[in-house]
Amino acid sequence: MIKTFYNIGKILKENEEYQDYFEAYANPNTSGKEMKVILAVFENQQFKKLEMEDFSKKNLDKYLYRKPAGANGFPMLPTLPLYVDKKAEENAKNYAKFFDKIGRSLKNSSVLKSYLPSSYLGKEGINLMSNDFTTALKEKDLQAGTYLFSCQFIIDGKNKYLGEIQACKELLITEAYNKYFATKTAKFIGKNKICAVTYEPSETVWGKVDTLGFTVNDEAFIRGGFDANQAYKMFPVSPDAVKIIEGASRIIFEKMKNSFFGLYYVILPRFLDEKAEWQEKVINNLLNKSEEMEHTLQGRTGLININENIILKILSREKLDKNSVYYDIFFYETQQSQFLIKLHVSDILPSRFSLIYNIKEYIERMYGSFAAKMIKEKGEKQGKLTPFAISFGALLPFFSRKDSKGKVTFHPYFFKLVEAIFYKSPLNEQQILKAFVEDIIKKFKNSQDADWEFTQTVKEAFVLYEFLTQLELFSKPKTIMMNEENYVAISPKDFVVQHQHFFDDKAKEAAFYFGCMVEMLLKKQQAKIGNQPFRKYLNGMNIDAIQLHKIYLKWYEKVHNQYNDTFRKSEWSEIEQYSTIVNSGLITPNKASKTDLSFAFATGLVIQKEYAKSQKKEQSHKEEVATLS
Repeated sequence: MIKTFYNIGKILKENEEYQDYFEAYANPNTSGKEMKVILAVFENQQFKKLEMEDFSKKNLDKYLYRKPAGANGFPMLPTLPLYVDKKAEENAKNYAKFFDKIGRSLKNSSVLKSYLPSSYLGKEGINLMSNDFTTALKEKDLQAGTYLFSCQFIIDGKNKYLGEIQACKELLITEAYNKYFATKTAKFIGKNKICAVTYEPSETVWGKVDTLGFTVNDEAFIRGGFDANQAYKMFPVSPDAVKIIEGASRIIFEKMKNSFFGLYYVILPRFLDEKAEWQEKVINNLLNKSEEMEHTLQGRTGLININENIILKILSREKLDKNSVYYDIFFYETQQSQFLIKLHVSDILPSRFSLIYNIKEYIERMYGSFAAKMIKEKGEKQGKLTPFAISFGALLPFFSRKDSKGKVTFHPYFFKLVEAIFYKSPLNEQQILKAFVEDIIKKFKNSQDADWEFTQTVKEAFVLYEFLTQLELFSKPKTIMMNEENYVAISPKDFVVQHQHFFDDKAKEAAFYFGCMVEMLLKKQQAKIGNQPFRKYLNGMNIDAIQLHKIYLKWYEKVHNQYNDTFRKSEWSEIEQYSTIVNSGLITPNKASKTDLSFAFATGLVIQKEYAKSQKKEQSHKEEVATLS
């Protein structure tokens, strides 16, 4: 992985736009928005004033900003972003933490001691600077926003930024790269070795490089667990290579990252032909720099995130779709200074991306309208019926939980599922269905108040099941019955024929048709008494073979003794056909699990509901035509 970072960095380093990323200092204003710089000016060991100027990217080598290590780290030089709120002058105490970091930086910088009043090197000095700032804040009447705070020193009558003091530059460079070779107890430095990244001899190599790759920052990683001073030999990297890797890392996790429900992810190319001229084009597309791509992607949805189009870019450009480039995907989160990889899917061929998207779009054509849902944008009174789109975001609710604050906790099996989709590794069908059914059961319990939510969950679960089936992730053939119009059949009998791969057991077919029969009864109850009391017999949607028998007996009693006269002749005809299949399935030995039967039964409820709607719509159309004629 370090090699991938290096190759990307080597290409981007030649681009003038990214050259600053490969320096020891960094850009605190990555958004590119307007920003001001607050400068504390000192002369003859006396604080003179606070000045303010426009931030300029050209002055990065003068500000010498570098992000501190860890959430509680302090900067090696007194340059830090500072957020000013609307009532800043009334809340001087809120800046204590900020000025504590500035003060610790000044105190620990031997370079700056000769330029500073001694009063600024202790707690009193920190408070003094904070007070000076608060006073100047009132006078300047600063607007709320983010500023860059830094220092200037008047030397020989000239205002000098930190970067114009050579000793400060040297300090920044030393401290910036110190972590790659030094610990409190040892230094991992080798002389005249071969760099493990460039494969070329280097006068000096460092052995503590840990950018998503091998690291020796723990004793367990030291060769043989004994000699720390020999650890660099396991993965020696030249200083020049380290700087390229670090620069690439900054660009990747700043420019190429995308969000995914509290996680981040990046997609990285790995080139087999390292001399190919089209590499920069591939990287620029992944950096979202190709504006001409945007109009070609309208109306299409991404797989990882419903709004992202990175993978679509890969598929829509011939040069990105070469088999001489593989792709890696990282799902990760950050905790303070730690980088935690949740999933690393490596070596994905563009042909695999293409297959996944072809199946995704085929399933969406068939089921998109079937599982469409009403989406209301903020401020809109009426929602818009939007076809269902397959994505990892659509799979996530079945493999995660959300706390009261909206934080998503991922089930470990979610990442196994993502991995399986890209690698075509087999999945446990029962485990997938179990996750679907658990969510369906939750929605069913609340469906008295929000029946649409239960119905939508069943639809989406079935569509996602079909997507995984078509990707051949289950040990069964993909046998969807295609039709010219590419739509899912709503008639229960046609639905079963179309999905023979799911109804591979008589009991599952019986559970499905019985679900249709129960829905017919529920509809009659709703029409007659304004309620659906039969729901209490459905065991919370936990349906096994024994429950099917029990529910069927209750259903038979209700239909024939209480609701016999509410069914039309055509409906009785359907019931008789369904009953034959149900009775046969109930007495036939089967291998279907409770999960299978529950899922089939819930699907039957929903399909019958959709079928009834279509029949009603068709009948209304016939009556309208008859009236007009």
